[in-house]
Amino acid sequence: MLTIKAGMGAGLVGVAVVALLAPTAPSANNRSLSTAPAVVCGSDSTSGLGVSASRADGCSTALQVASAYMHRVWSKPATGATTVDVAGSTWKCQEQRGEPNPYDKCVNMRDSRQWVTLTS
Repeated sequence: MLTIKAGMGAGLVGVAVVALLAPTAPSANNRSLSTAPAVVCGSDSTSGLGVSASRADGCSTALQVASAYMHRVWSKPATGATTVDVAGSTWKCQEQRGEPNPYDKCVNMRDSRQWVTLTS
């Protein structure tokens, strides 16, 4: 009887180790907002939304874009894309579908590799 219990205990430990080491499929909640990695810049002082940028050296501009966009949206709610001018560039901003929550994304009209996201 003790041998059976010891064998079962070792078997259960083995199953637990295999379960921990097995690769898992990404869930909808783990999907990224973009294929490029984002840099977290902080939060927008107007809305409190989290601000991320496409580049580490773009956080200052990203926070300015987020603030300009939030001021524009709150003064006149957008029904589609909205543009803001920041740091000598025009940024096109619009709400995007997200899993599970929507988010806002602004893209530099001159360089689409530069983007800013606002998330809750």
